[in-house]
Amino acid sequence: MVNEKGTFLVDTHTLAWFISNDPKISDTAKTILCKAEESEVEVIRPTVK
Repeated sequence: MVNEKGTFLVDTHTLAWFISNDPKISDTAKTILCKAEESEVEVIRPTVK
């Protein structure tokens, strides 16, 4: 369980699974992204240039 406020690096697949409510997403990732929606944690996604 994620209890502390922090910053998490999330890849594109995880975000897509979260948005589409795909069962492939782990419980931990789902918890982090739900907390991010409530501004309890920060989520960043790397970019490729």
